[in-house]
Amino acid sequence: MKSKTELLFEAYLRQCKITYKYEPFSGSKNPDYLFKHHGKTILVEIKELEETPLDRATNTSLAKGGGTFSLDPGELYRILRRRIDAACRQLKPHGAKVDYCLVILGNKAGYDLDLDSVFYAMYGDLYLSIPFDIQGVGSMAKAESRMKATGSLRKHHPSNKQMYSPHTYLGGVGLIKRFNGRSYYEGKFYEKVLRGVNTKEWDAHTMLKFLKKKWLQHKKELPKLYKDPKKVFYKVEIISNPLSSRPIPKGIFTARWDYVRFPQIIYE
Repeated sequence: MKSKTELLFEAYLRQCKITYKYEPFSGSKNPDYLFKHHGKTILVEIKELEETPLDRATNTSLAKGGGTFSLDPGELYRILRRRIDAACRQLKPHGAKVDYCLVILGNKAGYDLDLDSVFYAMYGDLYLSIPFDIQGVGSMAKAESRMKATGSLRKHHPSNKQMYSPHTYLGGVGLIKRFNGRSYYEGKFYEKVLRGVNTKEWDAHTMLKFLKKKWLQHKKELPKLYKDPKKVFYKVEIISNPLSSRPIPKGIFTARWDYVRFPQIIYE
C-alpha cells in the first residue's frame, strides 16, 4: 500500500506530465520512483516522518485539554537524519545507474518542518560560538554562528576527526507539498499590495478593511488558474547537495511553484 507522501509525489509528477516507474528495481534495496525529466534520469526515495508513541500521547493530551507543545529542534534534526540515512541505504546501490539521486521527505507526523530544518539535518546543528576573555584583558570578538559536523551528509570521521560526506552520490533532499491555489494567490497578492504601504499606525481592523477592499477590486482580474477556490496544486522544495559529485542542478525542477536552494561551500 502506497504511503500518503508517495501519493502526493505521484500527483506532483502527473501535474508536471512526467511518466514514472514505481519501485523499478528488484530486491530489498528498491527505491520508489525512477523517471526522466529534461533529459536526465532521476531516482527518488520517499520517506515519511511518522508520529512516535510520545507524539501520539502528546497530541491526544493537547486535543483533550488544549495547551501548546513544541519539539526541540535538535530532536527534529535527529528524526530527519534517521529518515535521510534510511533513504540513502535504498539509493546507494543504484546511484551509478542514474544522473541524480533525490530524497523526498513527507511530514506525516505534523512537525513544524521547513527547508531550514532539512538543511540543518543534512549538514549539522547550528550553534553560537561566543569568545570569552576570561583574564579580563582585551576586547572580545563578535559571536559567530557555526555548524557542528553532525548532519547526515557532513560528519567527522571517527579515526582522524576530519570532515567528510558519506553520501556523495546524493544530489539533494527535499519536501513535497500540497497547497490550495487560491489561498496561495491571495497571499502573494496581499504581499504585493502592502509593499510600500506604511501600516505602522494601523490596527487589525483597519488592515483587514484595507485588504478586503483591494481584494474585491482585484477579484474580477483573477487569473483563470486560481478561479476555482478549492483547486489544489503540488510543489517540491529541494536543497541541492553541494557535497555531492552530482548535485541537483538548475533547470531540472522548474515547475511553476517549485523551489530549489543551492547552498555554496565557502572555503576559509
